[in-house]
Amino acid sequence: MAAVLTLAFLGAVFTGVFLVTRQSDAGGPAPAPITAPAVPSTPVRPPADPSSAPPPPAPASPPAADGSVQPPPLPSDDDDDWDDGYDGYDDDGYDDNDD
Repeated sequence: MAAVLTLAFLGAVFTGVFLVTRQSDAGGPAPAPITAPAVPSTPVRPPADPSSAPPPPAPASPPAADGSVQPPPLPSDDDDDWDDGYDGYDDDGYDDNDD
């Protein structure tokens, strides 16, 4: 109980000393309030570079005669075998080695 009373007394003394010694009470200019810098609510991103944008999607292929939707055709590359002849099989699946 004595500790509580001692702490209350010291708190009152320090509060009184603080209030008496404030500059605004002595007629001087009041100190500027401490404020936090303004923080945007959302992060600011730099504008996107239009040259690095992905290409637009290919237009959808028209439906087939029976109404089914066909996938877009793959780009043709007939000059390049898928394995470049390392094991003797090209993209048509036939053995090109005659040995």
